[in-house]
Amino acid sequence: RRSSDLLCHYPIGTWLRPERWWVAGLSLICMVLAVESGYRNVLFAFVLLTMVAAWCYYSWRSLFLPAALFIVALILLVASSNNVIHLPTNKLPLIAQRTLSFLPADWDEEAIESGKASNAFRKNIQDVYIKEYLTKSPLIGNGFYINTKEFQNFNDALRYGRGDASYLLSKTFIEGKLFHTGWISVYDTVGIIGSMAFIALGWNVICVAAHLVFGPKADRRSSLFPFYVWILCNLVTMMITFFTVFGDFKQTFMDLCVYAIVLSQLSDLENISDVPVPLSDHKGQFEFTGSKGAYYGYYNRP
Repeated sequence: RRSSDLLCHYPIGTWLRPERWWVAGLSLICMVLAVESGYRNVLFAFVLLTMVAAWCYYSWRSLFLPAALFIVALILLVASSNNVIHLPTNKLPLIAQRTLSFLPADWDEEAIESGKASNAFRKNIQDVYIKEYLTKSPLIGNGFYINTKEFQNFNDALRYGRGDASYLLSKTFIEGKLFHTGWISVYDTVGIIGSMAFIALGWNVICVAAHLVFGPKADRRSSLFPFYVWILCNLVTMMITFFTVFGDFKQTFMDLCVYAIVLSQLSDLENISDVPVPLSDHKGQFEFTGSKGAYYGYYNRP
């Protein structure tokens, strides 16, 4: 969230200004914290957020940013493989190595195995759900109801080792509505119809935000323009990461509703005419200038 504030209010092209040195420093700290989180989805969201913010200000020219980073990474990789330089990547904290373990480098085996275990955990949940739950209420979903008895039974079986551990773990998370997968989270709750409505809502909210940033009335000098960019960046990042990395339907839907309300008000402000609308003349009625009692402002009666 803090990185989105920096990227939207201070475009990357302005970071070279002497008075903006602190912006680059804080962004670097945000990137380090994303790596130190141990979660690859956090790093992915950070990179995606950076790209969307750059695109809002620089359009297709923002593609030079990932191209330059890719070239630098390729040079470092080739130089390291040919022993020209030595990158002690396996000396980084294990939690940081876990975040970066998808990159080709010399990582600690423990970090690599931790990343593989996370992938296997999510895949097992998907496999069990597709096999046993996919055909249950496919149109309208199963809602937010949790069968606490079934959840406790699988949790106890897992705790005392009564059965296949990976299968019981997947069943426990499914029964507890902890899917760790975006499409399952929305499909199980509201079914096919609700999933289509959810995607339509996300798409329309993104389109409205994009209209405020790229539309014919977009004013880049407006004090609200960075706020428009901030909304668009968060919406795009939230929806893409929901379906690609990790998604929780309940939290994402509530966030979408909040963004939709805010964008509705901003769109009304943009469409307001500059010509004042005259108010009708209410004859025989006092002008209301404040709260002055229960009978103030009513018609005069003889």
